[in-house]
Amino acid sequence: MKQKILNFYKKNRYKIKDNIKWYKDYFFLRYSISFHKSLRLFFTIAKFIISVFSLIAILHSSKIVILTENYIPNFNSNFSTDYISKSGVLGSQITLTLICVSLIALISNIDNKYVYGEKMLDIAFPSRLISFKTIMIVLFGLLLTNIYLMLSNYPFVYTVFVLLISVYLAIYVLYRFATVFLNRNSFKKELFYKYYKSNLSHLKKSKPIEPHISEPLRKLKVITLKHISNKDYPELNEYMLLYFNLLKVTLFNNQKQVQEYYTEYVNFQDIIGHINEFSLKMLHENNALYGLSIYNNLLKHINYYKIVCIHEISYTSTSFIEAFTDLSDKLQIKRYLNALLYMSNLLIHQTYLFSIVDLSYCRLARPKNMIHYFAERDMYEKIYDSIVKSDKITKENKSELIESMRYSVLDFTSDMMSQDVDDFRKKERFHKDKRVYNLDIKGEPISLLFIRFIENNDIESLGNYHYAWNNTDTDDKSIKFAGVLTLLSVINNISNDGNREYFLDINIEPEKAKTLIKKCDLLNININGQMLNAFYDFIINHYISDLDTGKKEKGAYGFHPKFRYKQEVVDTLFSYLYWKNNKDKTMQTIATEKNLKISNEIEKIITSMCKEIKDDIQSSQ
Repeated sequence: MKQKILNFYKKNRYKIKDNIKWYKDYFFLRYSISFHKSLRLFFTIAKFIISVFSLIAILHSSKIVILTENYIPNFNSNFSTDYISKSGVLGSQITLTLICVSLIALISNIDNKYVYGEKMLDIAFPSRLISFKTIMIVLFGLLLTNIYLMLSNYPFVYTVFVLLISVYLAIYVLYRFATVFLNRNSFKKELFYKYYKSNLSHLKKSKPIEPHISEPLRKLKVITLKHISNKDYPELNEYMLLYFNLLKVTLFNNQKQVQEYYTEYVNFQDIIGHINEFSLKMLHENNALYGLSIYNNLLKHINYYKIVCIHEISYTSTSFIEAFTDLSDKLQIKRYLNALLYMSNLLIHQTYLFSIVDLSYCRLARPKNMIHYFAERDMYEKIYDSIVKSDKITKENKSELIESMRYSVLDFTSDMMSQDVDDFRKKERFHKDKRVYNLDIKGEPISLLFIRFIENNDIESLGNYHYAWNNTDTDDKSIKFAGVLTLLSVINNISNDGNREYFLDINIEPEKAKTLIKKCDLLNININGQMLNAFYDFIINHYISDLDTGKKEKGAYGFHPKFRYKQEVVDTLFSYLYWKNNKDKTMQTIATEKNLKISNEIEKIITSMCKEIKDDIQSSQ
């Protein structure tokens, strides 16, 4: 039997450990607040009952208070004892009062000491009604009362009763101080509960144009910022753990409330807003890597709980990318680059969440296609620019960093299989359902990077992606779609003689761009017919200029004007791409079958970038 139990444990020990961990995590997320609230209420009532009943027991057993025939309590005016006299009572009370007064010296030493953003004195006496100052006033009042009772020759029982009350107050004061110094963890749990309630209250009370600041959260933020400025990293790590634990519990239990808060135009001073502020503060304190790790951890959490904060949180990313040029140590540069690329992938996942999260319950429901305006798309492009523009990195190291960047970009094109909160609720160890990304979510950031290669005439960097857009083994469409967007952007700009319609429009020299695309063989992109159909439909619906479509409403064609195309450019390029898959027919025949309109001018631009097959195109027409 023993051997069977042992074999069963060996076989299922990992599953048992996982289940134990899951229940532990679930209890913390779901029930820790309510459990603490119930436990706190229970102990408060228990301490009150013990205090009251102990006082009643002392009064009754010592005959200080006696019951009348009708069971009405009354002071025993004939009370007397051999153990203490009136002068002894007064001396004892003076001693107790002086003991409590001596604590003032201790208070002066702890006045600037904090636990989780709260002064230790405020933690010891959190209530204004039962503060240390109030208790001291009461103790002095009781002392004066006893002096008055003795001088006025009142019965001895009254002075003893006043002494008992003084003893209980002194015990309470000493108990509170002892708990603060000997059992801080209990107060940390209390503060955790307090900040959780404050955060929820802030989320409810915040309104547009009427900024709301939660005082407890403000104090906690101020102390955390001081730790950052003082570079007190052990304390800072503890505070960050507190913040992220608060974030987990808040998001797990109040996901919709947090999401609605982040669709409003308010002063973002909740837990998420504070963590974001801390990451930027670390950046300003010349510890960009630490700040970026805080920022990435924040993004990871809001992604896990499927919260969309694109229009607020993602703007911080630019500051961290710009800080890259200030680094000089080679090892630190590599670590920081890896963190930046991880940040970019997290932001892309935020964009994905924006496309699937239901915001219909929010006051400001998501307008159609607003993803194209709020999503951050140019992270890879900005990182590449930071590498190229840095004067502290050698040319060889720049090539190495750009190559490392390529591996990260290509690795991310496979579907992310990491867990989210729904998987956790189902006890799934991995995300089983395949995530379906819109073509633009991963395609646009990669395309912006390709376009920047072309603008910089960086043949080597663009050429390194040649295998990726010709790979037929992968199911991911992002690289190929990025290649098509890049071709359309370049051809569209060349057809305008390189003129820029907007400041952010593509900026190239047409002849250099033609040479680069020809050398990199970008037009030889390998895309099957079914994928081309999907690409064409998506591009027509999202990237065509309003002037060409005649739409009255503004089209959602991406935030960057680099992705604003003329209809004839799209039709001509796709006629060519369709022809590549079926050279038995002419481009004109395929265009007619697909209802595409070929422009001779655009066709000449395309053939000038693939000279080696120019004769084949012309002979097939």
